[in-house]
Amino acid sequence: MEATLATGFVRGLAAHEPKFSVTIRQSDFCEEPFEFSVEDESDCPHLTIACRKFDPDEISIEQQKELKRRLAEMVALTIGYIVIPDEQRIEELFRDDAALSRAIDFTSSFQVIGYVLGKDRKRHVSSWISETDQEYQIGREQPWDAGCPRQEQDSETLRPPLPESSRPEGVKSRQHLQTARHSKIKTLSLTRVSLWDKAEWNGLGFVVLPDSPLILALLFGKREPARQIFSSWKRDLGEIDESEALRISIIRHIDKHHPHHYRVVLGSNVERAKLRKDTPFFTVMQRVNTMTPNTSQNVDSFLEAYRSVGAFCVAPAVVAVDGQYPEPIGDFSILKRELIVREAWEIGINDIDGMGLLPDDEPFIPDDVSDAPVNKLLELMRDQSSKADPKLSKASKKASLSRARKEKRKREKRKRGQTRKSRRKK
Repeated sequence: MEATLATGFVRGLAAHEPKFSVTIRQSDFCEEPFEFSVEDESDCPHLTIACRKFDPDEISIEQQKELKRRLAEMVALTIGYIVIPDEQRIEELFRDDAALSRAIDFTSSFQVIGYVLGKDRKRHVSSWISETDQEYQIGREQPWDAGCPRQEQDSETLRPPLPESSRPEGVKSRQHLQTARHSKIKTLSLTRVSLWDKAEWNGLGFVVLPDSPLILALLFGKREPARQIFSSWKRDLGEIDESEALRISIIRHIDKHHPHHYRVVLGSNVERAKLRKDTPFFTVMQRVNTMTPNTSQNVDSFLEAYRSVGAFCVAPAVVAVDGQYPEPIGDFSILKRELIVREAWEIGINDIDGMGLLPDDEPFIPDDVSDAPVNKLLELMRDQSSKADPKLSKASKKASLSRARKEKRKREKRKRGQTRKSRRKK
């Protein structure tokens, strides 16, 4: 698996899981050459491999072929639990980089080892130990490097620069990726993709009552996956999210035609993440949901109370199929003090909340704002969308051009109006 994904990051493939665990065990009851299964209900995907005892020097050519086939099947399945699915990039990885052949051909050299080191070689540590060997007890009372202890590299709060200019050039960025060690590439994620997909997050609920804590309820369609999400959060964050590791932002006025619509972005707080100084690349996984109320009364009331209190609890609730009042899920509330509220027009290129905007958005922009940062972001997103999808319809392209022309005319009109006002004043 490591060899298969060796060039994946250069291809633009990113991991959506911060960790993936593997257990390999011996079993006399599994099928040959081995059995495997992936369990995805715990805190991270877990691969279990069961293998019969065998002699690596006695494997026939047919057995090696079957072993390769089974390994290919296992790797292909498990990669889906690790990387963000991108059909084009995965195809390039397997076709152009020959990832599967490269990986499996290097792992099936059983008989070659025997040719070089002999069939009677010692394969285990226990093979080097004899009952007649003398045992030596450790005599020192302190670590061997007590006089010159190893210096651990400090971690620091990561505050990545967010330049207003566009992203680095693709060629330069790929060169950095090609020389970066995998240990220097991290995935930050508090939102497990598989669990959230199963939980069906579909809304927000606000509880504002006198003499009671404010509650921001995440409304789910399925109870058990939602319970697992908050159980994991409570274990990792505690009853109080002291470090504000969970970032919750509300992006308002995302649609000028529907002024009460807004988006919620949930994920890891990059600015509070504890990463080593020598971590040049990281991936952040976020969950985004669009709220489409007919009035802003509920969210306004909650935000007004939050500004007064300065704290709230985030908790899970499940919405029944019949649409009845949301029902709380256990005692999983987590106290938070930070809630980020943004106007869509304020979000520009390289802004972490840019994940909460879509290429087709038409956010509300105040009349007195002539150069809203969101315009450059949306222009970049639309350009990337058209490159990623060559079959993008002409109608969609015309719509993008029409929006751009309308925005340009509005800016010019505002400038003319401002010029007339300044002349009147003079």
